[in-house]
Amino acid sequence: MRIEDLDYCLPPDRVAQQPAPARDLSRLMLVDARTGASSHHVFIDLPGLLAPRSVIVVNDTRVMPARIACARSTGAKAEVLLVRRLGLEGSLERWSALVRAGGRARPGLRLVAEGLAISLVSQIEGPLFEVELEAPGGSVQEEVRRHGKVPLPPYIRREALPLDRERYQTVYADEEGSAAAPTAGLHFTKELIETLAASGHDIVRVTLHVGPGTFMPVRSARVEDHRMHEEWVRVTQSAAATIREAKSAGRRIVAVGTTVVRTLEGVAALDGELGAHEGPVDIFIKPGHRFLVVDELITNFHLPRSTLLALVMALSDRDKILAAYACAIDEGYRFYSYGDAMFLCGSRS
Repeated sequence: MRIEDLDYCLPPDRVAQQPAPARDLSRLMLVDARTGASSHHVFIDLPGLLAPRSVIVVNDTRVMPARIACARSTGAKAEVLLVRRLGLEGSLERWSALVRAGGRARPGLRLVAEGLAISLVSQIEGPLFEVELEAPGGSVQEEVRRHGKVPLPPYIRREALPLDRERYQTVYADEEGSAAAPTAGLHFTKELIETLAASGHDIVRVTLHVGPGTFMPVRSARVEDHRMHEEWVRVTQSAAATIREAKSAGRRIVAVGTTVVRTLEGVAALDGELGAHEGPVDIFIKPGHRFLVVDELITNFHLPRSTLLALVMALSDRDKILAAYACAIDEGYRFYSYGDAMFLCGSRS
């Protein structure tokens, strides 16, 4: 597959800069993965669009206020984006982090933020460093929560606002650890989840802590040559058993977001079927992938030349997905993290 196969043209004004006025009033495009046929709805219509007794799998990770404004000793502005907690050493916390240091960043550099001292320990790759955080006046976690900002993606061209602390978070977010939101889940409200349960659908939780590598563009000429990043996931024994039993009974497994697809398919690929797992996965799902667990997908509209778009194509095919994207553009859908949603149903898996 060539990198050009993941291209499409998006007018800049279609990139959502704000969330919809209400979560479940965002638009929802229903796309048949086999035929490409589409219809247009509102997200609150979802219960009536699902197959009876579907199993809806959500990612319950919680976004950290991971963007830390800081400065070098010269006063030059810098920024640290916390990615993953690596461990504790007394009062110090070690993290992997993306660093922009107002000049060349190298191990040994010390940065100062409000309530925090940050030292670069070692370079992992490119702008990704292992860093050490210390909070002279309290705990690192408290200072990060107090002074960190919501890590909005770069295509949202504004500063994070107080409303983002709520809206760039799913209503079922539980365990803190993500540097980005699992955005397909942003459309759900507690009331909609109650309606789904009352309609006979099951809601199952898994966890994947989203890192910025999720949004890294594919830069290799051949898509297959792209090196996929690693992400931490957890599937409990209870969740795995519920999904396996539903699958064997012919019930549809609906993944809410590409993070859930990577979790379920990545864990299932370890032993050939879904079981309990806690640890890293680095699966790259692209056209030709044989799905072991996921049948259908609720997702937002993704960036061109991204692994996320390749994953969506894998559940249908390239031409049908690009046709659906062209239709969404013509119909005025909003794209990316704060944008509208697609329900890719009736897939080939």
